[in-house]
Amino acid sequence: AILGMPLDSGSARRSADLTYFVTVLPWYGLPALPIAAWLWIKERARVRERFELAMPLVAFCVLLVVLSLLRKGNDAVAMVLLVPLALAASSALDRLPRGFASFMDWFGLVFFGSLVFLLWTLWAAALTGIPRNFARWALREAPGFELKFMWFPFLIALVLTLVWLYAVARAHRNNRRAIVNWASGLTMFWVLLNLFGLPAADHVRSYRAVVALANSQIAPTAKCVAQIGVADAQRASLFYFASLKLLPATSAAGAECDWLLTQGTKDRAPPVGSGWIAVWDGARAGDNSERLRLYRRG
Repeated sequence: AILGMPLDSGSARRSADLTYFVTVLPWYGLPALPIAAWLWIKERARVRERFELAMPLVAFCVLLVVLSLLRKGNDAVAMVLLVPLALAASSALDRLPRGFASFMDWFGLVFFGSLVFLLWTLWAAALTGIPRNFARWALREAPGFELKFMWFPFLIALVLTLVWLYAVARAHRNNRRAIVNWASGLTMFWVLLNLFGLPAADHVRSYRAVVALANSQIAPTAKCVAQIGVADAQRASLFYFASLKLLPATSAAGAECDWLLTQGTKDRAPPVGSGWIAVWDGARAGDNSERLRLYRRG
């Protein structure tokens, strides 16, 4: 159960997704994955003899198979796979070929430097309307959101950006510089993203307004609300913002409910059968795919 909400058998027993983690790891596991893979390939003849090589490799393989078999793909679950990769990669830093380390250093600087520049440009465009193309993109991605200038986040972002630029320029040229620059660039990106984009992301991604609209349609005397296809995150939001505990429509208790909430896409709604009257449908601002629909028993 999540936050006291009962899980139906379909949610409790996730169907296996054998390909998700394999397809997501090439970018999700950067930069630890290529370094760990290089180490395991280079030392493949001595893996059985060296515990520090064998343990991360066995742990990674076992976790990859188990997670793929037990549940559907999930980015949060994939974080577990980064632990053995990081353990293996950390022991190979000083032995990396100079060309490989230099390429990672260059790629990290260019990639995260471009992201930092993009975030500053988007923030300025959303605030001033210049450049116009960026301003239109920001308005399209966060419809109805009005950005307000705040001195404190701006000063923090400016100081951190200057410190990051100074640290990058002064870093010593060695194999560890690539990882240091990569980690600092990634940290810098997430800090700026939160300072500049968190209010807009909350406006677009939060279920607060959607839950309030759906809850306002449900009669105060309703004893329960059934659900079809509503994912765990949406059910948690409904419980957090409106104290709604959804019951599986296929359960005995859910079959007695006079209200039904479904989750589907803009073009496809889960079949609900006869006897249900559509009352409301809605989605988060800027979400053109996900759709929640509320029904009342006729």
